[in-house]
Amino acid sequence: MHMRVRDVVQLLPYARVYGDVEVEVRGIAVHSQHICAGDLFCCVRGVRGDGEAYVVDALARGAVAVIASRIVTTDVPVIVVRDVRRAAAAVAAALAGHPSKQMRIAAVTGTNGKTTTTAMIDHIWQALHIPSGLIGTVVTRYGDVCTHASLTTPDVCSLQRTLCAMRDAGVQRVAMEVSSHALDQGRIIGVDVDVAVLTNITHDHLDYHKTMEAYVRAKTLLFSRLGNVHGRVAVINADDAYAQQCIDATAASVVTYGIASEADVRATHIVCTLDETTCVVRTHEQSALLRLPAVGSFQVANALAALCVVMTEGVPLHRACAALASFAPMRGRMERVRAATHCTVFVDYAHTPDGLRAVLGELRLLKRGRLITVFGCGGERDTEKRPLMGAISAAHSDMTVVTSDNPRSERPEDIASDIVSGIAEDHEVHVVLDRARAIAFALDVATEDDVVLVAGKGHETVQTIGSEHIPCDDAHIVAAWVAAR
Repeated sequence: MHMRVRDVVQLLPYARVYGDVEVEVRGIAVHSQHICAGDLFCCVRGVRGDGEAYVVDALARGAVAVIASRIVTTDVPVIVVRDVRRAAAAVAAALAGHPSKQMRIAAVTGTNGKTTTTAMIDHIWQALHIPSGLIGTVVTRYGDVCTHASLTTPDVCSLQRTLCAMRDAGVQRVAMEVSSHALDQGRIIGVDVDVAVLTNITHDHLDYHKTMEAYVRAKTLLFSRLGNVHGRVAVINADDAYAQQCIDATAASVVTYGIASEADVRATHIVCTLDETTCVVRTHEQSALLRLPAVGSFQVANALAALCVVMTEGVPLHRACAALASFAPMRGRMERVRAATHCTVFVDYAHTPDGLRAVLGELRLLKRGRLITVFGCGGERDTEKRPLMGAISAAHSDMTVVTSDNPRSERPEDIASDIVSGIAEDHEVHVVLDRARAIAFALDVATEDDVVLVAGKGHETVQTIGSEHIPCDDAHIVAAWVAAR
């Protein structure tokens, strides 16, 4: 869909325009490198810089107009608005033809579990032969299209383009991850969310949000923006400490799920092995056996959230549970690396205190020998969680191997020291900063009954050291170790 500058201005209350209002706009972008000929460039102020610094680059790439929060000196029309992000959202949605109004959107937020929960929702819809799409940390997928993601939630313009492509491909249901950064930065403004899901809220991203209070406020935005439109539902994890705040924030209908707490949808009789997890799922009217080819009771919580989403549209519980029986764990999410024959190896994305605690808590109950944990913490990120994660690994593991995990511009030695500062003196800990060598060291010392957890990077295939992106795939490193033996 194309429009003229005058049409763009009509979408934006109190906007002022300087220049030719008859210029045709064909697209929109908030990053200059995404600009194509005929696009409108939005000068969004980011965490690391101001979009106005990229106007010249955007014009060189073919931008024909600019939206900014103040007058910008340029030869193309300039639209001045108070809130560039909201303006970008409104225009992007209009240019895309408001695709979210023509599909049912389930948006999932939370510190942990977003990727698996959205994948489970998408899997159920596909099993029921309903055209669906997935937008998340690992991939964006619909029909025959599958692309690797760079952000958990795309920028506002890219998101509308993706939703438009999904709608045009016949997609009827979309499951999307929504990060706290995306909520704080207004990346899903202009998206009509039908079902909002909370997995959990625990310590993370305080380098960005600064306080837990601010982090929680960002998460609750997803629920407060639902409104009281008929058919919209908030799906809340009743076991989470912040459940009530999310419930209080929304005017939509609320469905709760849980394991330890009373809830509308609850799991009981949970049985876990190193290969699968089973439980009984109960609602007020139905019950069914759920068999997941995945490890851990936290996977049950993710499944409950997914079941709630599809049941809001009348899907019977037993059909939804049957669909999840064929769900394959996402890459890097409690992924068992079968190549490691002499011991049991899992690769997981756990990179927060609560995420590491949950994974280790489950594996500790299932191991026959020792539990060996390999992990590190990212550089230039929340430093407070480093000793916390060290303490958690020491409390649940028999041995900890501290290594690097995207040190960026920080010294890996300093990050490792922060982690080790939280580890008790009587715990066996080894610091091996080279990640491939750290994994090899853990596998070398492991015996047949041991479980090795390689945590933190999960699906990621590179490690950022300084300004370089070095190939680093934990599962491939394990497989290479096995092949070299």
